[in-house]
Amino acid sequence: MKRLLPRQPRAAALVAALVVSLAILGLCALGALGWALYAEQRARSGARDFCAGIRPGEPEAALAQRALAAGADPAGTRWVQPLVGPRWLVATFIGVTPRSRHLCLVSVEAGLAREARYEWAGRP
Repeated sequence: MKRLLPRQPRAAALVAALVVSLAILGLCALGALGWALYAEQRARSGARDFCAGIRPGEPEAALAQRALAAGADPAGTRWVQPLVGPRWLVATFIGVTPRSRHLCLVSVEAGLAREARYEWAGRP
């Protein structure tokens, strides 16, 4: 019995399809990595820029709204009142995962901002 199609072209087509599939998967992985780096950088710069924009003596009235307008996470941005000491606004900017948190901590006394500092609260 004579073969109509030789085996080599079929194998070559299979290898070509495999190479194309691996190239597509590689591009998807690079795209995901690029998005992750972008999301982390956006959160970091958002928190740092928000902190840099707060001046000592600034009224506290609109700080939380400014944080939300700057891209802070609504669920993680809140006022904290410890038993002793000043009130704090914790403005949370989420990075790649919900565990990667970039924070701007604003200390407020007598209704005026005292200091603002950036912290990263990421966990592995």
